[in-house]
Amino acid sequence: MTKFGRKIVESGRNFFTAPSGRIAQENREDCGGCRQTSRGFQYTYQKLRMIKALVLVLTFALTTSAIASDVPMLGTVVFRPKEIAAAAAPEAAEASPSAAEASLSATAGAIEIMNQVNSMRDGFHTQAQLVKFAALDALYQKTLDEINDYIAEQDAEREAAEAARLAKEAEEARIAAEKKAEAEAKAEAARKKRAARWAGLSDDEVGMLCRIVQAEAGDQPYEGRCLVANVILNRVMSSKFPDTIEGVIFSPGQFSPVSNGSYYSVKIDSTTKKAVKAVLNGRDESEGALYFLMKSASSVTWFDRALTWLFKVGDHDFYK
Repeated sequence: MTKFGRKIVESGRNFFTAPSGRIAQENREDCGGCRQTSRGFQYTYQKLRMIKALVLVLTFALTTSAIASDVPMLGTVVFRPKEIAAAAAPEAAEASPSAAEASLSATAGAIEIMNQVNSMRDGFHTQAQLVKFAALDALYQKTLDEINDYIAEQDAEREAAEAARLAKEAEEARIAAEKKAEAEAKAEAARKKRAARWAGLSDDEVGMLCRIVQAEAGDQPYEGRCLVANVILNRVMSSKFPDTIEGVIFSPGQFSPVSNGSYYSVKIDSTTKKAVKAVLNGRDESEGALYFLMKSASSVTWFDRALTWLFKVGDHDFYK
């Protein structure tokens, strides 16, 4: 590298350290957040540093080439970040931001320009040449200031977008919480209403309910036993069936344990008692079911033709 080539390169480095070291330091401080994902913005901190280096090398090469060959400079050239991306690949810049970013990877071109700078002749001594160098210094400073301003704009947009996103998430969470609270309040009101409806049952009626649940679902999980108790109570409240627990249980042909006599001999366990108590206190996940059937132990086929299937819990399918 020639003496003047080293001088040019060193001058370019100085613009990142002195007097423009302030700019580089501010960029490292202000753009610290840009090292993380910047969601939706087309320039990261590293890309913009590359743009700075490329702008300096290009401007040095163009200006010093004009000075060395005594060719007048064609006015002051101002490079702007958005224009740099478009100049590198106009079609790619229009197509997508990511394509414009990719176009900035001009490593080979930068190396070629540096080689040209290193091969320039020495001996820039005239007053006119010194004046042109002063203009070049001002151009560097203006270009770096524009890049710093652009970085600040991108940071502001990123912060505004992030604040808007957080505000939207907070509002959505608030609305969801309100809806959940409203649903829970309605469910609790319905539970209390059902509990009040069954608060006046006699011990005999509670005993009959426990016995039919044990006979029909004694080998089923807790949830299944609750649902069988719900079916009995749903029938009591339906105009299609008798309006008492006793009337529902002993309606002809309704429950096989009554028909085969197992209803009278079952031993009620603690799980059944707990399930019946929960239902009488308002638990109801039956969706209005009025029928249940253990298909594996029954030859009944009309349920699927004439009723609406709701769900299956344990071995029982529930219908209405």
